[in-house]
Amino acid sequence: MGESSWILLKSNAFRFDSAVVGASISESELVKYGFVDYWTSDDSMKGIASLMVVSRLGSHSRAMQSMWLRQGAVNRRCFEVIEGSQVVGGLIMIGAPNCLTSGEKIGRYLNGHGTALNKQNSKTKIIVNLTALGLSTGEISSLLNLTRRGVDYHLDKAKLKLGASNKANLVFKASQCGWI
Repeated sequence: MGESSWILLKSNAFRFDSAVVGASISESELVKYGFVDYWTSDDSMKGIASLMVVSRLGSHSRAMQSMWLRQGAVNRRCFEVIEGSQVVGGLIMIGAPNCLTSGEKIGRYLNGHGTALNKQNSKTKIIVNLTALGLSTGEISSLLNLTRRGVDYHLDKAKLKLGASNKANLVFKASQCGWI
């Protein structure tokens, strides 16, 4: 994890060029929005980001706290990301939480760190990340409100794309490709 890492949680309405930093909020309030996708400053944050996307009910708060501690991310601050009056995302700053001000464009700050944000994480990548965290197909289907077959579809799609033969091989290849 870098000195100033971040996780950007997104809704379907999120637009990078017009979103701005909103109010500072708690992590539990942020999770309640039910964001569907994320971007991270570095690969070490992907597991936490995946878990946050599916933790609308707070059922994984203990697992999240454990992951934060393993990352050494004790000093973090959460912000709403807004467009107009609508919350379209959430930003978690780790390591340098006081560097943002309300109303500042997200794009200006995150691009300033030279991060390529054109890589979007699809539902397939989120499911692969959750699989890597040890969640079963049933647990993932419950969290994402999908059928078990829907989860298997995404896993099969990822296996095909990465040339993996089983879940363990998928997790290994996904980590080599930067999905995890």
